[in-house]
Amino acid sequence: MKFEDPVLEKEFDRHYALRHRRWDRYGTAFHVACICTVLGRQQFEMSTHQRIVLGVGFLNELLPLLITVLPAKLYAPVRSWVVPSTFLCYIWLVPAIFSKWSVRQASRPPTAASLAYLFLVASNARFLGTTALARPTLLRQRLPILLLSLPFQLVSNQVTCLHRNWDPAVEAFTARLATAIARGSVPVFPPTAVLALRRVACVFSMNWLMIVLGIAVPQFILLKMECSMRSAFLVRAGRAPARLSRIVPSGWGAALALPIVLGSAFIVSLFTAQMPLLFGLDVGGHGPAP
Repeated sequence: MKFEDPVLEKEFDRHYALRHRRWDRYGTAFHVACICTVLGRQQFEMSTHQRIVLGVGFLNELLPLLITVLPAKLYAPVRSWVVPSTFLCYIWLVPAIFSKWSVRQASRPPTAASLAYLFLVASNARFLGTTALARPTLLRQRLPILLLSLPFQLVSNQVTCLHRNWDPAVEAFTARLATAIARGSVPVFPPTAVLALRRVACVFSMNWLMIVLGIAVPQFILLKMECSMRSAFLVRAGRAPARLSRIVPSGWGAALALPIVLGSAFIVSLFTAQMPLLFGLDVGGHGPAP
């Protein structure tokens, strides 16, 4: 999505960056605070190498906050490549930190809410969602990066479930979550027996949460915002509004599109979860869920 006039598109790019300067400042601070909260609520066992990479990750996340002190003339062009590049760094940072993590619940008794939150964190859904909303970028800037990072996210979830060392409470919650997602996404499709396998149920649940809550919902919000800003920018520029907001459905249109999104996420998640089995790979953890 872009204007046909390159001069107008360049002006809008600068306008978009300056309008989100304060958003970047507070959004990045909130995002880093969320990361600290996650590390405080859950107990992660990481090696020294993983702790070093985690420190590099914090510096990577703080970079968009640091460039907000630049003058407007420099901030607009710098933001257009700094913000996307920080997300690119995330592609290799996350597998390096969490590929072989050991996750256990904190000392307090586990609840359904705490276990669901643990899955949101482990599946990268929370990180992807807050990253996209904390530092909004144009669709033409974030779409290539999103498509490039998706395979890495799917592989990361596979490896996380393969090398997991989770509490029995988390293991039991995995099967219930996978069944609930399957029934909620495709009500007419009975839950497949393969979801009873621990690793498959784990990967399926994580991929579904990542696709729906980490990608689909934030991208819908950002696309709606960009369409509204482009229409308002055309009005201020003295040109006829393009009514770009109609590109993104609202109200009943979004409600009608919801089953398609849930069904697509179900198919992709189920296929990627069973991919090692389809190729006859023995990855372990095939026992039935408790």
